[in-house]
Amino acid sequence: MAESTNALPISADSVRFFLNWAEIKETRLLESDIFTNDTILPEPATFKDFGEIYKTDNFRLHVIFRDGNDTIGRDYKFMLRTYSQDWKIIDSYDLAIWNRRADKYCFGSINNKLIIGRKCINSDFVEIMQIAGNGKIIATSFHKP
Repeated sequence: MAESTNALPISADSVRFFLNWAEIKETRLLESDIFTNDTILPEPATFKDFGEIYKTDNFRLHVIFRDGNDTIGRDYKFMLRTYSQDWKIIDSYDLAIWNRRADKYCFGSINNKLIIGRKCINSDFVEIMQIAGNGKIIATSFHKP
């Protein structure tokens, strides 16, 4: 997946389905959440839904892209997010991260058995997770400390 995508940002009338409250506040769609004290605010974050990539009777899996900037530089990530059939967030996992302020750069993948692998630059550690039948994202017996 590429960060520069033709996927449209999640619309204001749909954010409550895709995002949690902290993420909704990041978008600044709610004007009352903007506070200033003579500081420069970073640009609001943009969230995009790359779509549903897996579905069972228990959950659906979407890829959500978060793009933001701050005074230091880029801050974006691809999240795997599971939802119940009535659009309640079950779990989330940051699959890929580019965060200049935190100096954290990670990349990952997910296979057809819902096993997730993620590696961060400056670390030899490979994190292995799996999406369980209930939609929870958990460490697996394949986990490599």
